[in-house]
Amino acid sequence: MLLESHILRIKRADSPFYALTIGDDVLIAGGCRLSDYSGHPLDPEKRIAGMQVDPEDVRPVRIEDKAWLGRGCWIFPGVTIGEGAVIGAAAVVTREVPPGRICVGNPGRLLSRTVFEPRLGKYPKETDCGDSKCKAESVAQ
Repeated sequence: MLLESHILRIKRADSPFYALTIGDDVLIAGGCRLSDYSGHPLDPEKRIAGMQVDPEDVRPVRIEDKAWLGRGCWIFPGVTIGEGAVIGAAAVVTREVPPGRICVGNPGRLLSRTVFEPRLGKYPKETDCGDSKCKAESVAQ
């Protein structure tokens, strides 16, 4: 699916704000899942009562312009996919992906190269997105 329109904002009926924002020229392959909340309250009493999550537990998802989400990827609550970023097929993304970066795997890992650099070897080096080093590398590039 290619979204060519201006920013698409999707609002759940029971939410007071927009929880999913998709920018211009975003490619979303089939079977992708984008989630702004866990689907149920964390409090067991609220779950048993069938209550919805509290609004403060909804963490918006933002997909910026020209991003590409590969087939069957999962984007978890609170994640921003930066402009021009590429998410590999079946990747599980739980943290921010900076603009122009490539994220693959489960859990999602950033490749050391960006979408603007040529592929140098058969197996690009990966960095784990789960630690502070990854954030420092992404800011430095």
